Amino acid sequence: MLADWWWDHGGRVRSDSGTRFLDEGRHRRDLIEVPTMDATFDVRVWQIERGSGKLRESYGVGWSVGGKRHRKTFQTFALADGFRAELVTATHAGEPFNMSTGLPDRHVPKASSVGWYDFAVQFTDAQWPRVSANHRKNTARTLMIVTTALMDRDPPGVPSRRVRTALSEWAFNTNRRDDAPDDVAAVLGWVQRHTPTMDAWTDPLIVQDVLLVLGTLLDGRRAAASSVKRHRRVLHLLMRYAIIRGILLSDPVPESRNLTQRSASAIDRRRLLNERQTAQLLGWIYGRPRSGQRLQAFFATLYFTGVRQKKRSRCVSRT
Repeated sequence: MLADWWWDHGGRVRSDSGTRFLDEGRHRRDLIEVPTMDATFDVRVWQIERGSGKLRESYGVGWSVGGKRHRKTFQTFALADGFRAELVTATHAGEPFNMSTGLPDRHVPKASSVGWYDFAVQFTDAQWPRVSANHRKNTARTLMIVTTALMDRDPPGVPSRRVRTALSEWAFNTNRRDDAPDDVAAVLGWVQRHTPTMDAWTDPLIVQDVLLVLGTLLDGRRAAASSVKRHRRVLHLLMRYAIIRGILLSDPVPESRNLTQRSASAIDRRRLLNERQTAQLLGWIYGRPRSGQRLQAFFATLYFTGVRQKKRSRCVSRT
């Protein structure tokens, strides 16, 4: 409905919530909807700016929507030029721009209308035919951990272990999901209703909490660096899939390595064999029946040659 509207001299209907144009050449005038409270035609697109970083050059596209400035950076000029061309085309076509996102309304992400659980299941089905069994297992485990971290509360009367099993072995398993027992299906239905939509990933605090859960074991100890790296890799693939589907604008998971535990590269000398222990080990190998003498020579060669190669490399580096 048009509230508080009036005619102006240009044959247009004006209202406090926007402007509606009427066709003057017809007796029955068709209304064409234009900007709402969060949309506008006031758009300006600037030329591509070239920047130089420490590692590579970057290309930035700047534009303003309703007086609010927006900027997006790309690694190549072709990507920046393509994005700028889309903005210019939208302005020439008379498309309204969303003032919150700075993008045309047709490019506004659908994060608020897509649930996390449904999207995680969709991602699992999309990956399933073209990945290995080990990759499927890792994906299911990562999605299980993330889903339990996003739930607003635990299911009443259901052990947490049962929830994790239902997610990893049934929900995120394409071949078994449709054959889930009634009790498992009930648990999955509860999880589906109590997980947020995809716009939860736009909250940095939620992203930080999820990454913290991915880096922590059930007993509270810190997870291995390899496990955290594997979880983050799956999460990045999922976010890339969400961007392609137009659900998210960008990957909310940061690339910083500081969020993962670094594996120790130093060798603890207390865990190495000393000369006395090595002599005892070689003597014990020599006393083994049948091939003890040959095995002693083999392991002795490994031990003494390895030490010699290490000393030789040090000498070479000094020279």
